[in-house]
Amino acid sequence: MKTENLIIEANLYPTSSQELLKYFDVLEDYINKIIGCNLEWNQDLKKTILESFSYLLNKLSFFKNNIDGDIDLIAWFSRSFLELYFLLRYAFKSDTNVRELLDYPINELTDIDKAIYEKGKPEKMSEEDELFRKNLHTVLEKVKSAGIIFNKELSISKKIAEESGLLNYYEVYYKLHSKYVHPTPYLLFGEKKFVYSSDALIMFRSLALHFVSVIIKDTIEFLENNSVNV
Repeated sequence: MKTENLIIEANLYPTSSQELLKYFDVLEDYINKIIGCNLEWNQDLKKTILESFSYLLNKLSFFKNNIDGDIDLIAWFSRSFLELYFLLRYAFKSDTNVRELLDYPINELTDIDKAIYEKGKPEKMSEEDELFRKNLHTVLEKVKSAGIIFNKELSISKKIAEESGLLNYYEVYYKLHSKYVHPTPYLLFGEKKFVYSSDALIMFRSLALHFVSVIIKDTIEFLENNSVNV
């Protein structure tokens, strides 16, 4: 598939929200074509790509409907797309990485169990809580008996960015977004004319679309390198 309709450079996006909206149609068309391509050759990769691009399409729609929203919301969209870029690039490195990502939610269940029941099972639990804990432990026991071991932290980190070949993105953009996606002192108490400037809003809108564009571009290149027609 030709990708010349993608705008890759962040400084080439229109500054007008109305002009930007026209580009969303281009992105949505590419995403739907990727979702619709034949991925039967690798079921793990199929799940990874379909779930990721369904998420991308959904959040892109929210972004489109909030194109003139608050800057911290726009920064959240942008950071979400950046994090998805890290994970997909990590997945594209090897089948082992794909399998790690698909198995990793079980590790999150372990963290949930430890957080909720840190001091052990409470004396009194509702029927719903009892059922939740029973089902949770059933899943964890199956994982343990299957020999699945988690020895890598797959939350977004410098290490994951480095293994994805995107260390420069992490060092520049990830920390930049952190100032806006949390109630940081900068966001709360910084000089409003700088923190909430139109330039900052335009920057995050452009970065968000840049991250979506490179996700699409890199995915198409990966699929075509694996003889998949997109």
